[in-house]
Amino acid sequence: MAIFSKDDIDRFWSKVDIKSEDECWEWLGPLRGKGYGYIVIEHKKIKANRFSWIITNGLIPTEKLVLHNCDNSKCVNPNHLYIGSHSDNMRDRCSRYNGMIGRTNRFTEEKIQIIKLLYSKGITQRSIAERLGLSQSYISMLIHNKRGTNARYL
Repeated sequence: MAIFSKDDIDRFWSKVDIKSEDECWEWLGPLRGKGYGYIVIEHKKIKANRFSWIITNGLIPTEKLVLHNCDNSKCVNPNHLYIGSHSDNMRDRCSRYNGMIGRTNRFTEEKIQIIKLLYSKGITQRSIAERLGLSQSYISMLIHNKRGTNARYL
C-alpha cells in the first residue's frame, strides 16, 4: 500500500535528525502552529508526525490523531507516536500539566487559592489582574469558580 512515492519518503527522512531508537527524532523542515513540522506533498501540507506514522505504520483511522509519548511537537520518531482520540490527547495533556487544560493550565489549584485569599484580604480584582497580566473578568471567573468548559479539571 504505497500512497507516497519513494522520492517523497526520501525527502521526508532527509529533513529528520535521526538518533537512537529511544531519542526524539526532530523535524528539521518548516514548522507551523505550535511547533509542529509539516511536509508539502502534491501541494498539500501534511503534519510531519502524521506522515511519519503513515509511512511506517499505515493509514490513520478516521477521527483519530497521531499523538506523542514524548511531548515534543517536532518529534517524528515512530517509536514515540501512537494513535488516539481527541479525548486521549486531552487526558494526556491534563496528566502532564497539573491536571488542568484550557486557559487555567497556568494556575494550579494552590495558585487559584492564593488569588482568592488576596481578594478576601481586600485586594481588588483589577489589582490582582494587573499584577498577573490578566483581565479583571478572568480573575473574577477564577475567584467565583466560573471556569468555562475549555478550562476544566479532567
